[in-house]
Amino acid sequence: MGQAIHSTGIPEIDKQHQALSALIEHYRCASTQLEEQEYLVRLTESMETHFNFVASFFDIKFPTEFQKRQRDIREWVAIKIEQRNLGMIAQKNLAEELSGILLHNVNTMGTKLQSLES
Repeated sequence: MGQAIHSTGIPEIDKQHQALSALIEHYRCASTQLEEQEYLVRLTESMETHFNFVASFFDIKFPTEFQKRQRDIREWVAIKIEQRNLGMIAQKNLAEELSGILLHNVNTMGTKLQSLES
């Protein structure tokens, strides 16, 4: 994933998107189940840190639609990880889906974040 997909125009947030993308790539390359689980834990913790940062960054200007989107992503990621743990989805597919949700979230919400910063 290239840097451009992480661009919201807000450096602190863009840096976190890049870190999330890097964790997804590390997960994609995990060669053992233990390593895979460790990256998924790090990814979910980093996602939580990112969501909390974004909410506090915008404070009272943080819209309800963003809060709902964060809840939806948390639930979706938890379901996908559970599916992976049950062998219902391949590691490569989960990595692709995680990359896709990151890209979609940045593309749909990123420009809205810029307008909040003003």
